[in-house]
Amino acid sequence: MRIEQFYYLKTVIQEHSINSASKKLHISPQALSRSLIHLEEELNVKLLKRSRYGVVPTEKGQRLLNAAEIFLAELETLSEKQPQSNSLSGEFHLLSTRALGHFVPNLLAQIYLAAPELNIVIDYSNYHDILAKILDHTAEIALTNLSFVNGKNIYEFDEKRLLFYPLQEYHYFCQVSTKLPISVYKTISLKTLLDYPLITYSHSNEYSIISIVEHFGKPRKIIYEENSLLAAEMVNAGLAVAIKTISQKEPLVANTNNNIVNIKITDDIKTIFGFLIHQNQSLSAMSAGIADILKTLAYQ
Repeated sequence: MRIEQFYYLKTVIQEHSINSASKKLHISPQALSRSLIHLEEELNVKLLKRSRYGVVPTEKGQRLLNAAEIFLAELETLSEKQPQSNSLSGEFHLLSTRALGHFVPNLLAQIYLAAPELNIVIDYSNYHDILAKILDHTAEIALTNLSFVNGKNIYEFDEKRLLFYPLQEYHYFCQVSTKLPISVYKTISLKTLLDYPLITYSHSNEYSIISIVEHFGKPRKIIYEENSLLAAEMVNAGLAVAIKTISQKEPLVANTNNNIVNIKITDDIKTIFGFLIHQNQSLSAMSAGIADILKTLAYQ
């Protein structure tokens, strides 16, 4: 369970709509739905249901919302005791890759607590466009991710001109149906997984997944499915194996679906989320202030 999931639940209930809430949270509807499904799986309860009024909480969903509102209010009270970047105000457009969709809302919440007068607008772009904008100084700071295989960054990156500040590290695991023979494995390698259709829940992860997988050989097939429920059904049926990430801080626990097992991928692969700036560019006061806030959030 993560702080941003409380914000997700609260916003969906307030908006009575996944789509409306996703726009307010700067996250795709698919990523928002997936996060809430994971929360329901973790708690083993149904939190939301559809009615003629739109999306509404179940009885247990309302109880969790009530508790979450108390928690969030206490969090804001605690944050008020911390020094805030009150000089930051107005609107700021922050570049981000879509692969960070599930990571951005929590960052936005933390930035808001530190600088409540600042309105962050997330402008999503692909990795190569972000690099180009930082290098030609049309953007000063951007959220992005780098992936590493055997300790080596596999993305194009100009170390002489760019600086990358890590904020969170993620490792990889797979979800496998018990119908497949590899479901009995305690750990598994990507090379073994190449023999199975691999599914990722969003095109936002396309660059990361392909870049990593191709270091180990040619996959039999890669499937991109925006509908997380359909993707989960395909995994459950044994039609594909899902490759997913988990924060280094979180233990890999058993899947709540008895028909699916979570298996750690043993290869030395990881993805690090962080922010990017140009080494030789003097940041504006706004960008520098945001960078300072982000640095305090590293690996929280």
